[in-house]
Amino acid sequence: MYMFNKNFLLSAVIVALTSTISPVISNVKADELRVATVDMDRILNETTEAQAKRKELDKMKEQKKAGLETQKKTLTQLEAKLKGQKVNAASKEADDFRARARDFSRLAHDAEEDLKREYLRTTKILIDKAQKIIDAYAAEQKFNLVLERGKTQRSTVLYSNNSMDITDEVIARMNKK
Repeated sequence: MYMFNKNFLLSAVIVALTSTISPVISNVKADELRVATVDMDRILNETTEAQAKRKELDKMKEQKKAGLETQKKTLTQLEAKLKGQKVNAASKEADDFRARARDFSRLAHDAEEDLKREYLRTTKILIDKAQKIIDAYAAEQKFNLVLERGKTQRSTVLYSNNSMDITDEVIARMNKK
């Protein structure tokens, strides 16, 4: 197993970031460089639209869960009945039960996939709206570069001064629309 020291990893991150942003800043003088950060996690959780969409998704989840619970209860009762009657595993009743159980499993999987698709669709819509607002705000404020800042490991910003963060302004503008 290879062990990387922290300096090597930090150097690799700096090289990657430099190569990513250097085309953006190559024609900008140091005193003209304006950089901002934005926390997309906050935008996806704190905007009015995001909160409304979360409620819709929660409602959709509860509806699907209620429907599945009803079917699960029916299957559980049928299983208990078959066990109580000591039905042979090779019987038609047992085959019917297994078919219903498979159908239930598929239905549960489909419900989960529907929720995932709706979550991804909603997230994409919110990100697209936020991106338009970020683009407009960055142009208004003459920012040369806007980086995503978050608390997750996928964030590209390791450190930034809070005065560079435009998240509150983006959230305010999204809530106006």
